[in-house]
Amino acid sequence: MQVEDEIKFSKATKVSDDAKDFILICLEKDPRDRFTIAELLEHPFLTQQEN
Repeated sequence: MQVEDEIKFSKATKVSDDAKDFILICLEKDPRDRFTIAELLEHPFLTQQEN
């Protein structure tokens, strides 16, 4: 059984857009579209420094 629900964040969620994007990428169900570990390590959420 495969669930086709779209993941949405509450407006009250206090995380950056990069963090939300990273989470959604990590939760990609289709293995053909899923990022590799190497690609995840290059994501701005992990590579950008905080001010």
